[in-house]
Amino acid sequence: MAESPKAYTLVHTNIESLSVFELLNHTPNGNFIDQRDFQDISVISLELDAGVFTKITAIGFPEVVVSQVGSAIVSSCGCGHAHVMFCEHQAEIIYGILERKDYRIFFDKTLRYKTLLAQAKRYGLENEPHLDSYFQVIHREGKLRIETRIKELLPMDDQLLTKNLIPGRLSVLEKLKEKVVLKKPILVIARHRYYQQLNFLLMEADRTKVGKVKNPITNIDPVKLVWKADDPEEIKFYTALMRFQQTYDEDHTAAELEALKRIVKNPLDLEVYYHDRAISETVTAKSLLPIELEVLKAEIRLRVLKKEPFYEVTGELQFNDASLPFQDMVIRHNYFVYHHQVFYFVDHPDTLRVMKFFKSNNETLLVHASKYDEFFQTVLAPLEELLHVDYSYIHVATPIQLAERTFRWNLSYIYSKKVVTYRLHR
Repeated sequence: MAESPKAYTLVHTNIESLSVFELLNHTPNGNFIDQRDFQDISVISLELDAGVFTKITAIGFPEVVVSQVGSAIVSSCGCGHAHVMFCEHQAEIIYGILERKDYRIFFDKTLRYKTLLAQAKRYGLENEPHLDSYFQVIHREGKLRIETRIKELLPMDDQLLTKNLIPGRLSVLEKLKEKVVLKKPILVIARHRYYQQLNFLLMEADRTKVGKVKNPITNIDPVKLVWKADDPEEIKFYTALMRFQQTYDEDHTAAELEALKRIVKNPLDLEVYYHDRAISETVTAKSLLPIELEVLKAEIRLRVLKKEPFYEVTGELQFNDASLPFQDMVIRHNYFVYHHQVFYFVDHPDTLRVMKFFKSNNETLLVHASKYDEFFQTVLAPLEELLHVDYSYIHVATPIQLAERTFRWNLSYIYSKKVVTYRLHR
């Protein structure tokens, strides 16, 4: 059975008052003074006034026990030296305790009190005489930690309490809604700065006394708002804005069309502006033109005139009890018809395709008589399923027109028959 290491006791002193010179008087030599690799001293166990230490870098370095009992320092070492004074291992460990604050604090009451006092002020305990009753020092994972003995103690930390206890701040849009000042969010139709593609910006600006937008105009990041929105329509609106701000795609996809539908819905009922880059590259009060944003509810009517030796095809939009010839139609950003300060969104791809085709061909199509029959069968007849075609000459009816005429005749016959039957029964 192995014999337990015997201890050497240094009386009438403690770690707080012990000096290096006094330690020298109780060691066989002063070699430990040259060993200043205090960071290599490792804790095996450590509590108030007692600890077990070793050195992680020295192979075969024994375990050294150091404790403080009353006015005496008691230490033992597993090296088996004669116990007439501290061995070199004990001297080195005790010297390390004197020099390392995170070890010394477990043995030095004054140092511990000063350290705990800084923590005690956060809890209002700075005038308490026995801070060890409220706090404890712990050495864990190579680091000194100070913890409260009473887990329920609450520090008076204004930032902590405000962040974790006080009701959170309002979101950007909620703040804008509650402000008495005339600062409101707006929706801006613009072009992307780098790719020249369609872009939508959510921005905020102050207003003049008459309600006009004034500088400065700042951007609102929809990414920060999408996580705070509860309304599904608002979430889809923010997500659609993000798609145009973050995606570069020359092809006009179904996803882009769907995103436009969400934006045009404008669930927040925002004022809409168009950024005119001819006035300013950056968004300013002068470069913003107030507009309306609506879905186009119109009918396309094509008119075919016979002008020997050609057939002339022209077209117009009919909406709001008015006609807009193709030559006066302005298409903006591929999807919108701009008319009287209104951006009309064309939500039907086939309708948009017809409009773009005519605009790209000088708004009028001239087809030679020798090619007209082919043009009629391949283009005009299929288009009658989508739009209305007026012919200014007599032509052979298409199957669609025949079906419509038969349907109207049947309705007329049924109606007449009902009238006759009614009269006979009277």
